[in-house]
Amino acid sequence: VIELSNLNINGNIPKGLMYCTKLETLDLSGNLLQGLFPSFKRLHFLHTLKLSNNQLIGSNINIGTENTKLEHLALNNNQLDGKIPEEIGSILPLTILDLSHNKFNNSIPSQFSQLSNLEILRLSHNELKQSNILPILNNLTSLVICDLSYNQFQGQLFEGTTFPNSLLAFYIGNNKFNGTF
Repeated sequence: VIELSNLNINGNIPKGLMYCTKLETLDLSGNLLQGLFPSFKRLHFLHTLKLSNNQLIGSNINIGTENTKLEHLALNNNQLDGKIPEEIGSILPLTILDLSHNKFNNSIPSQFSQLSNLEILRLSHNELKQSNILPILNNLTSLVICDLSYNQFQGQLFEGTTFPNSLLAFYIGNNKFNGTF
C-alpha cells in the first residue's frame, strides 16, 4: 500500500512505482502531480488506483487489461483528454469508476457494458457526446450511482428505458437529452 494523498507533492509520478509489481493500493490523490499519465500495466495486483485531484494530462491512459483485480479507479479532476480507453471495459472487477472533471470527448466505450460489478459510475463534467447510452447502461446491473451530468449527450433517454433495480441516483442534468419520463 502506498497512500500519499493530500501532501502537495509536485512533479511527475515516479516511474519507479511501476516496478512495485505486488502493489495493491496506490493513492496519490490531492497533490500537484503533473505530466503525462504513466503506464500501470505491470501492476497486476492493484485493487485501488486513486490519482484524482492532480494535474495529469494526456490521452494515452494505459491501465492495462492485465490488471484484472482493479476494483476502484479514480482519475477525476485532472486534465485527461481524448477518448475514454476501451480497455477499462475489460477490467471486470471494477466497482467504482470516476473519470469526472476531465476533458474526455467522444463517447462511452461500448465495452463498459461488460462491467456488471460496477456500482458507481461518474463521468460528469467532460465533453462526452453520444446519442444512445441505454445499451451500455442497461447491462450495468449492479449500478447504484450514475452521474453523466455536464456533458453533451443527446437523444431520447427515457422512452422504453428500464433501469437496474439497484440504481439509487441518476444524474443527467446539463446535457441535450429529450423525451418524457
